[in-house]
Amino acid sequence: MENLASPDPTASGQTSSGLDAREALVWLGAEAEFTRSAATSIDGLATGVRILTTTRLRQAQLMIARPDARVVLCAPEAGESECEALMRVGAEQGTQWAVMGLQAALDAGAESRVAEAIDVGVLMPAPLQAAPEGWSLDAARQREKDSQLTTQDVALACEAAVANYLDGHIHAPLACLATATAGTNGARMSATAAGAGPVRAAVNAVVTNGSRTLRQRAAGRVETLAQAEQLGERAAQALLDAGA
Repeated sequence: MENLASPDPTASGQTSSGLDAREALVWLGAEAEFTRSAATSIDGLATGVRILTTTRLRQAQLMIARPDARVVLCAPEAGESECEALMRVGAEQGTQWAVMGLQAALDAGAESRVAEAIDVGVLMPAPLQAAPEGWSLDAARQREKDSQLTTQDVALACEAAVANYLDGHIHAPLACLATATAGTNGARMSATAAGAGPVRAAVNAVVTNGSRTLRQRAAGRVETLAQAEQLGERAAQALLDAGA
């Protein structure tokens, strides 16, 4: 187990599912007025900038990344997507910037408004943020029985274990991102097939309250979902040991 200053190897935010777990800085103003530049980044925004977001986790991490900024939470109304809520509140309050999930922004067709895909060393996503719709640990266990386990299942099992292990034990927002890489089998591995070999997995976990951040990382070779969950639990226990 090690402390993690920059959560390598997940710094790109690319997950085993092919989805992007990173957060995005999104322009909420008139689309014709938006041009990407060094100024349209988390570091480049004007002093005292107002930023909208929808989760306490993003708010807490933004307060550390940009302590001068005013980070405001907004809640989607019934039937509203995250992107729709941010656009609505931005228009109501005259706020031009928001931070939301990059994949959610892309899925909402807001790619032209994305100013920056934020490095996970600055803003780490919530556990399972990049999980495909409908993914579940029970379904992954069934794939394991059918010798159809994937690296995606391994990574997401690590993240789920972190969240489950810490549930009820911490009060600050939790972030987590895991990766899993197979050898010659590429993106798919079998826990039982001869010659399948182990998968190299790493899980990075963060707890932050907006003024203090704890980071832990666990990595190892796993061959089963149970081992993947144990890896996630190691990272979670390390956070507790560090005072989370």
